Amino acid sequence: MKLAHQELLIEIQEWCRTYPLIRPHQPAAVHHNSVNIGNIELVKPREFQGNLSKAGLGCWKGSTRSGGQDACLLGSLPCYFACSDSPMATGVKKTIYFEVRVLSYGGGRGGDASSLAIGWSALPYPTWRMPGWERGSLAVHGDDGRRYVNDTWGGKDFTNAIQAGQTAGLGMEFSIPSSPPDYGSSPAQTPSINVDVFFTRDGVKESGWSLHEELDAQNDLGVDGLDGQFDLYAAVGLFGGVEFEVNFTRDRWLWQPS
Repeated sequence: MKLAHQELLIEIQEWCRTYPLIRPHQPAAVHHNSVNIGNIELVKPREFQGNLSKAGLGCWKGSTRSGGQDACLLGSLPCYFACSDSPMATGVKKTIYFEVRVLSYGGGRGGDASSLAIGWSALPYPTWRMPGWERGSLAVHGDDGRRYVNDTWGGKDFTNAIQAGQTAGLGMEFSIPSSPPDYGSSPAQTPSINVDVFFTRDGVKESGWSLHEELDAQNDLGVDGLDGQFDLYAAVGLFGGVEFEVNFTRDRWLWQPS
């Protein structure tokens, strides 16, 4: 089992080397406008085993089969366009956010055999992997409440598990650093954009973290792809049987920006 896991990690590393992150581009006005009103579709990868349908503007309902393998649904358009949304270009903070409601968890191989993850990802991303596990991605996983940032090693303690009937939201805020970099500091030590991540549950902001917090030198893979330099897409990870609803439009959110 351990050998098979190591072989999988090698396969993923090779995939990421073969398919580097796509450089951002200036979006067409029609695409930027679509994102602003939440008119985003979810793209089903071939690993997805279940049903997915549009329930309204920016609203998607779906279900997966019990025992289904890992699959990652991605938004059809980035919610963050690096070329046009970066605070370094606009001078103002940019916030991206969406919500997922867990309608039910199905039966399966055990108590944690079905779950959901809510996250963000740069492209391309290996859609047979849960968001947050590989480069250019972060997520909060519903089965254990742990947060993952480019982290395939088990994540970090963060919150409680996401229960059936609850609505989880995940946002990212991009802003200009409040103080100039220290003289002599390297670009890696001094981010050009502040990035804060926040998590909501049933409309209440529950917790968050700074993307550029101290990283584990041995296990963490850095924040490449997430630091405001690449376009970012909504990501919903699924395994086992889950019934869910995803909302990109503000009027459907339980949490409302102030």
